[in-house]
Amino acid sequence: MRFILIDRILEVKRNKNITAIKNVTLSDDLFIDHFPGNPIYPGALVLESLCQTGGALIEISYDFQCKAIVFMIENAKYREYIRPGDQVILKAEIISTKENYVRVKARALVGDSTRVSAMLVFTLVNMNDFCDERLRFLSEILYEMWLEGRSGSKKEKKES
Repeated sequence: MRFILIDRILEVKRNKNITAIKNVTLSDDLFIDHFPGNPIYPGALVLESLCQTGGALIEISYDFQCKAIVFMIENAKYREYIRPGDQVILKAEIISTKENYVRVKARALVGDSTRVSAMLVFTLVNMNDFCDERLRFLSEILYEMWLEGRSGSKKEKKES
């Protein structure tokens, strides 16, 4: 994954909701072009961070046995810009599950202000069908980093 847009997962309630953070800094390469003298974090990357957050909730909830892939984005709304120095709180909650689809309501907030919101629909793919077992360690490293010290990490599951 070229863009890892979650810095840390703060809280996970399996099959319910998740809270994560993304710290936006002026040193991010994208601000060279977006926009000189008026840096604005791209809305598409905010949406991608919400997709990563919702996907993490689903994959944790399914004990990492499936890969959650964004299938549809509905009602994406952008309300205010996100700028360097902002700490973005990423929230996602599972609204419904049907067959191999999961509907997630997601929001990106700065303070108490919702900056971006969307309804996300994910399709579920069996992890064994998605990637070779030898490559799965990359995903495991990412989750260990995101979940460091939080319940739900694979490391904790192995020790239990």
